[in-house]
Amino acid sequence: MSDSLVVEKLKLKRKRKTKTFALWDKELTNDDIEIILEMFKKYNFSIDENLIRHHNDSLIPFHSDVGRVKSGIGFMKLNSKNDELIGFALCYDTILNNSESVFEIIYLFIIPKFRNKHIGKDLISKCEEEAKKRQHNTLVAYLSTETQGFWEKMKFSIHITNTNTGILMKKEI
Repeated sequence: MSDSLVVEKLKLKRKRKTKTFALWDKELTNDDIEIILEMFKKYNFSIDENLIRHHNDSLIPFHSDVGRVKSGIGFMKLNSKNDELIGFALCYDTILNNSESVFEIIYLFIIPKFRNKHIGKDLISKCEEEAKKRQHNTLVAYLSTETQGFWEKMKFSIHITNTNTGILMKKEI
């Protein structure tokens, strides 16, 4: 299936205000976690709530020694070009003082009928576009694919030059 992916920002209601996608405050609220869990459960995908909390606790707090100024976990809904829901991604986003940024996909769930060997490549392309649009210099995506009930983690590093003209892609398994 060659449908290109469209990253759609999903609004999550919070007690104080509504935000879209990434750059949340320092942690997810319990309400945010419940919304994410419900969306995954709808498609029979189990995700450990403690894992989300672990990422919240270990990745998001400020670290002045590495120059982190803003970071957050976001949730994306993935649609085909025909606006058909194909999956979800749980993301972690950080902006550094030196203008470099890291954008990680912690979990990727593709609805079974859309799974094929090209889907990850398409998602990487869309992440790359998002990084360029947001003027990120570095993008790191962690893709998880389900194989016979087990999750394999693949790491892709995409380095985007300051002029956004040269791209070096390195794949590590």
